[in-house]
Amino acid sequence: ILIGAMYVRIIQRVFRPNDVGTMELQDDSHETSEPQLTKEKLDELDLHFAGYGECEHCGEYKTDIRWCTTCNAEHFSKLQWESGNNIIDNFIRSIQSRATNHHKILEWVSFKNFENVKYIAEGGYGIVYKAKWKGGRILYFDSETQDWKRSGDMDVVLKSLHDSKDITKEFFNEIDGQMKSHYELGNTIECFGITKDPNTENFMMIMKFMKDGSLRDYIRNKFSTLTWIQKLEILYTAAKGLCNIHEVNLIHKDLHTGNIVLYDQVSYITDFGFCKPANYEMPEGAKNGEIFGVLPYIAPENLCGEKHSMATDIYAFGIIMNEVASGCPPFYDKKHDSGLALEINDGSRPVSCENITPPLIIDLIKRCWNKNPEERPQAKELQKCLGDWYFQSKSESFHEIKDQIEKIEKSQNFEKYLSSIPCKSTSSEFHNSYTSSKVSIVKSVRVPHIESASDSGVYNLTIPDENDEVNNN
Repeated sequence: ILIGAMYVRIIQRVFRPNDVGTMELQDDSHETSEPQLTKEKLDELDLHFAGYGECEHCGEYKTDIRWCTTCNAEHFSKLQWESGNNIIDNFIRSIQSRATNHHKILEWVSFKNFENVKYIAEGGYGIVYKAKWKGGRILYFDSETQDWKRSGDMDVVLKSLHDSKDITKEFFNEIDGQMKSHYELGNTIECFGITKDPNTENFMMIMKFMKDGSLRDYIRNKFSTLTWIQKLEILYTAAKGLCNIHEVNLIHKDLHTGNIVLYDQVSYITDFGFCKPANYEMPEGAKNGEIFGVLPYIAPENLCGEKHSMATDIYAFGIIMNEVASGCPPFYDKKHDSGLALEINDGSRPVSCENITPPLIIDLIKRCWNKNPEERPQAKELQKCLGDWYFQSKSESFHEIKDQIEKIEKSQNFEKYLSSIPCKSTSSEFHNSYTSSKVSIVKSVRVPHIESASDSGVYNLTIPDENDEVNNN
């Protein structure tokens, strides 16, 4: 009986259905089903939690070294706070009640606990700030002081989503996707909690600050000093993050260098506002309408109205790989309009710098941006190839990738290219911004003019029917 009760407690603690999926603003794609538990699985859980020992207060197994889910759920319930929105309150309390360590909690943090708030950038989703969080994040509950032990002051990112004072699915969707991928697998940004901008009344995500900024900015500022070993580390860890997202059956749907951030040349994927399960069906209105993203990174099938898939993430990753290889953003020398959309659909891709890029990598890039989604590699293969090449390039032994890199970096072409990178040595007349925006799908051969923009945003690519075209002619 005692063993049976222990299993029940473990099941309730670890496999409680995802409360986020039951919220009125969430769609059905977030609902999670009860896992099938076998005796072997229960024995595995027993051994796992037994390794942390029993809680000295309640007698149940701890779920981490200094974490008892049962006791901490009670401690969290005694905290006095309100966000001003019942949905957010329930969302946070639900997560706190089932957290199995301090990495799996969300907090409501009053905006007065932040200082030195500084604007960083604005993208398609919202505005990003850097701030100092006074006191910092929760680490564990101190039984002696009967209070939460915190990390101490820490730098964080505050991400404000546009118009989030009226809570949207996308706000919870981003937090849910970010937590799921980070906590289960890694190489995605950790989210600590939620706060509220007192000026705009928009809710803000509190996330880990990455000192090296976005991959786009990093390439722009440091490309000429990067070795191929460093580039491979950036690409390998980015591929690892994408593989982790796909491993939990999610699709990012807006992958570009502005949504990858770096810390000591290790990549982390962020911006999960439109991340969806792989089996997610678009609402009927969206099928005939718009997609969201940065035009040069959008797969040709998406521009023609096909739904997102893991293969469309792979296409975007190929564009990212070429950007890291060349030092130039995709299609920097073209206006990001309906004409470019048609060119992409017809097979146009960014220029590959084959004189300064190892042939093995050129081949992988071209496979990623193959027009046929079925011909593109999977994220697992990307992670393995780039990981193998990264470690082989640092090896003392002979490896093909190492030989290719050494020949390139010793060549005059490499030095000449670094001294006059095309996108820096020539001024573009188009001033593309590379931020996410809505993009209307291509429906035929001709499209009207759209505004030039590369932030993720909406591009109006809708085309008249053939009969209309004939009449116009």
